[in-house]
Amino acid sequence: MLCRGINDGDELRRTLDDLLRLRPQVESIAAVPAGVTAYRKGLFKLTPYDQQSAAETLDIMEEYCARCRKQYGRSVVYPSDEWYLLAGREVPPAEFYDNYDQLEDGVGMWRMYHDSFWDELQFPRSNVEPRSIDVVTGTLAAPLIREMAEATHAKYPQISVTVHAIQNDYFGGTVSVAGLVTGTDIIKQCKGNLSSNILCVPEVMLRDEKDRFLDDLTAKQLGEALGCEIEVIPTDGAGGCKAYLGELKPKPKRKKLHFSFGGR
Repeated sequence: MLCRGINDGDELRRTLDDLLRLRPQVESIAAVPAGVTAYRKGLFKLTPYDQQSAAETLDIMEEYCARCRKQYGRSVVYPSDEWYLLAGREVPPAEFYDNYDQLEDGVGMWRMYHDSFWDELQFPRSNVEPRSIDVVTGTLAAPLIREMAEATHAKYPQISVTVHAIQNDYFGGTVSVAGLVTGTDIIKQCKGNLSSNILCVPEVMLRDEKDRFLDDLTAKQLGEALGCEIEVIPTDGAGGCKAYLGELKPKPKRKKLHFSFGGR
């Protein structure tokens, strides 16, 4: 976790040098920028990264990536997707991420989503039914989701996808990831602005039960507030593509089991 002006710059170089000395025990290193919310009263002040500072930090990490690929045959040091998006640079190709070892830390998710969506979209299909949907996402992923929506419409003009980039007012600050978007913000920003009667919500926005946002609002309550049907769609690219094309069937609800103990 990098904090601007604290553990980046020369301190980042020192940290990477120390960690790389522990090879091969240290197999991979992920670096992500610290997220800054609006709720930091009484805490140490953190300055969010801007385009220039993100680019300068990314330069250091890419220097080490190149060195590691030459010495070990793999990147070892993996900047998270935010660095490239903040710096306004193209996200690396899949080969850069090797086995996607740091995927859980958001490293390589952009590339994996893009490539898996694109591959699924190229799969030959016939009789694709007309479909109009709205999709919500965080501001960070919005350019990627819009690109994929436009690619879908270009291949299948009968498919219309309207993407809504939800500004995170609930947590504030620089929070921009889809996983922290709340139902409250979706209602506030989408009410009266939907182009269809179906709103697709990526499952990463919901808790493990897949029915509640972080503000405790349920998917059902969201649909009632917006007057539309809610479809919870997969977070992976291939699943997202199938959802846009209407190929995903709703999962059947599990039947409740009743047990009786004791007696004859």
